[in-house]
Amino acid sequence: MAIVTKPMALDESIKTTESTSRNIADVLAQELSGIASAITGGDGKANKTDIATVESGSTASRAYSVGELVYVNGNLYKVITAIASGATFTVGTNIQSTNVSGTVKDALNKAGKYTKLWENPNPSSAFAPQSVTLLSSDYDFLLIDYCMSSSVSANYHMAQMCFKDNTGILDLAYGTGTTALNAYRLFSINGTSVYFDNCYWATSASSEIDNNRNIPTAIYGIKF
Repeated sequence: MAIVTKPMALDESIKTTESTSRNIADVLAQELSGIASAITGGDGKANKTDIATVESGSTASRAYSVGELVYVNGNLYKVITAIASGATFTVGTNIQSTNVSGTVKDALNKAGKYTKLWENPNPSSAFAPQSVTLLSSDYDFLLIDYCMSSSVSANYHMAQMCFKDNTGILDLAYGTGTTALNAYRLFSINGTSVYFDNCYWATSASSEIDNNRNIPTAIYGIKF
């Protein structure tokens, strides 16, 4: 599951305190279970209508209360000021970009240690297939931070977790109108090396390589 996250400083790390009684697996399982339940509406099938109202334009089709989620022009926002039906959605005034990084960060604060092992020096450029070298192999699993596109702001970050010496996928799936959109990039982990394949961009009608999508921006090592 892809999780939206916020980039952290290169030397940032958090250590478990003596008062922490739950291990990282327990904490992440609990926190991520809550996210999954919210996203799927409890039926195990993810759909954007499970977590937010989808608006076709910039005008509210109904009244919204503070804290509700809404899709506007294909992006997910949180309502920060009550909105009347017919009002215009305005970022920073009545809606703001969503970011669930706090859930993952809080879990790591409570129960583990994470350290940035790699950072993309050119996150706004296309990312061709390549291997990147990590600063250390002293981790139990990796959290890979990636951005949906080389041309969008830092608010559009996701993260994927994968155990050491394993394989995974950086994925992004959403819809606009009647068109289903999906971007995915395979990766494989081998000690201090992570190999990223091409990114494939697919619609309901076609598929092509587009390495300007799902750009790896940072990799964090996490210890139990």
